Amino acid sequence: MLLLTIALQILTLIEFVSRKELSKSNDSIAGLVPGNPKMKTKKPTAERFLSAFDNFYLLIEENRKNIKGVVVEGLSTLQKKILSILKLPETIFNLSFNDKINAT
Repeated sequence: MLLLTIALQILTLIEFVSRKELSKSNDSIAGLVPGNPKMKTKKPTAERFLSAFDNFYLLIEENRKNIKGVVVEGLSTLQKKILSILKLPETIFNLSFNDKINAT
């Protein structure tokens, strides 16, 4: 029950912050509606924001000596705009890593 409450609070916070920022800048955002990418809205939902990140892939390669992870593609312009509306840095999606495996 606690996890559901936290998830609901996060969704509510995403909607509150995004709507506040869009109204403050008197702006709207397009590209959130599937099948109608030109439709703009000033009141986006958290579900639509999160669905914009569905195509985010991390490639992980493992061999005997190391594990390497690389983000397959960069952020789209819509994803960058969402992050700027939510006041989140793009660096949170810098998930690349290269770690050595300790053979024991």
